[in-house]
Amino acid sequence: MIETPSEIIAHHCARSAADSFTAWRKKIKKPLTETAAIRIAKTLAAINAAGGDASDALGMAEELGWQSIKMEWYFGQRNRAAVSGTNATDRQITFAARAGRSPTSDCF
Repeated sequence: MIETPSEIIAHHCARSAADSFTAWRKKIKKPLTETAAIRIAKTLAAINAAGGDASDALGMAEELGWQSIKMEWYFGQRNRAAVSGTNATDRQITFAARAGRSPTSDCF
């Protein structure tokens, strides 16, 4: 059985994060190909191996309008957020607002 791009990505992050990212890419009229999904999955695996959170990386990519994700982008942005005092809750609230829902503790 052939996997969809979302299924390929979901090997390294939460299924909901993979589904959200692929839906967002489709929404901006830049749907993921199998090749792109494989490359993103490799990057997500590397992010996890380096102590990052691949699901957070995909959410960050959506939030910031990135069509892909790179380790240096993710860790660079995460470090900038730590220095400026921005935390995951701020990103979650922004993401929830863009999704048109209330940022409750059970929605993330």
